[in-house]
Amino acid sequence: MNAPNRDNFNLPEGVKKISFEEDHNIENAVTFKIEKEDHTIGNLLHRQLLKEKQIVFAGYKVKHPFEETVIVRVQTTKETTPQTMMTKAVSDLMSVTGFLTSKFTEQVEKAIAKSQTCNNTGLPNHDSSSYLPMSPIEQQPS
Repeated sequence: MNAPNRDNFNLPEGVKKISFEEDHNIENAVTFKIEKEDHTIGNLLHRQLLKEKQIVFAGYKVKHPFEETVIVRVQTTKETTPQTMMTKAVSDLMSVTGFLTSKFTEQVEKAIAKSQTCNNTGLPNHDSSSYLPMSPIEQQPS
């Protein structure tokens, strides 16, 4: 089976999901380390951070494909902090995923309701004017 190893998502004892270290050489720059994640979260955060005008630099890397750690570097203007912008990016992404989840659920419910209105022929219950006319061979005698 091609299922992921669920143990990969559990953090070892004493390891934090997200940690950060300030860069003392570059003003308003922080390196975030996110454990048990990959390019998916790295790219999402990177793209979301770059949407903000207070971001001077945002980038991410995964050191090696077998390592489950994402490194995200963020530098901001003096008006804010990298921690504040990272928190905002995560919050914005959570809003987007919530919106997508609700829209997806709505469409699934519509599809289920539509399939339940089908008659035994498997065709939706519509008036006969919505169907193409039958050819003379297919027409049944009245």
